[in-house]
Amino acid sequence: MGLINGNDLASSRAPYVDAIKIMASGNWHLIISIIAFIFCVGTLNAWVLSSGQVVFGLAEDKLMPQFFAKRNKHGSPFWGITISSVGTSVLLILTSSNNFAKQITSIIDFSVVSFLFVYLACSLAFLKVIIKEKNYYKFLIGSIATTFCCWVIFETSVNTLLIASLFTASGIPIYLFWYCRAPAQ
Repeated sequence: MGLINGNDLASSRAPYVDAIKIMASGNWHLIISIIAFIFCVGTLNAWVLSSGQVVFGLAEDKLMPQFFAKRNKHGSPFWGITISSVGTSVLLILTSSNNFAKQITSIIDFSVVSFLFVYLACSLAFLKVIIKEKNYYKFLIGSIATTFCCWVIFETSVNTLLIASLFTASGIPIYLFWYCRAPAQ
């Protein structure tokens, strides 16, 4: 950041607050901390509500099982919010740490790697389509994306891979439900 030496920055639990302490006199760092806390709580609230609404909308469009379309007496998407909250609780338990910054870093690592599995599947599907088209430029782009995904997954610790794969694997029951209910063609 330039305001704080590297060693202090690396060990800081709140680097932005430390920067404000240097830039502004008085108790501005406390005000910034309170504002950041309010934003975080608001973001968490928005995340919980939107995760329930997304699944609810998909269920209404018949793209998810219909039990996700159930609302509680207050009109909230009951199962979407419940399952999202349970998943978040499991994630917090799996990443529990005495160091809050380390826990946040773990959650970010799991999130990135879990999306990499999906990205890898998409890039492999892209390659399958492009091979039929014989478009070598697009094949090169797809190959680079696939190689990147494989490289990052290969360099990731086994513990992170196992926990991150739970997110991708959690979609398997829904896929099987959808596949089994679809009429044979």
